[in-house]
Amino acid sequence: MTVHKNYHYDCDVDTLFDQVTNEASLKAKYESCGARNISFTQCDSSGDTRTIKWQRDMPADPPGFAKKFMSEWNTLTETLVWTRSGDQVKGKYTGQVKGVPGSLSGDFTIKADGDGCVEVIAMGADVKVPLVGKKIAALVEEDVDKNLDGEDAFHRSQVG
Repeated sequence: MTVHKNYHYDCDVDTLFDQVTNEASLKAKYESCGARNISFTQCDSSGDTRTIKWQRDMPADPPGFAKKFMSEWNTLTETLVWTRSGDQVKGKYTGQVKGVPGSLSGDFTIKADGDGCVEVIAMGADVKVPLVGKKIAALVEEDVDKNLDGEDAFHRSQVG
């Protein structure tokens, strides 16, 4: 995975976990990052597991060689399954951009860190297009990196 992030927050694990799994908070977060047409198909808990499935349109500015596969607005279908493991929670992420032959995947962990907590994220894109697949994956990962920073700013405004 080529996108690695460590975000520190001045709150406990449960507070951040509630923030990143609450449907209203997620919608507000994605809107703050420029997404539109956000719809959730699942957002529920079962035991120590929370599953969230949603779709959103994300803005992009692809260069000429990528415009055959990406446009100004791209529909992203996503799933994030969170599981509590002791004093931390771990998430498995998968995503698919409509019309792009490939996928996004990632691992999320929220764990205690000093007086607060840290969210550790590792994500990557795999695009299966001859000749330009790696270049398109790099563009997608640049967008992921930028969007994760925007999501971090939203969380800081909510939980510190």
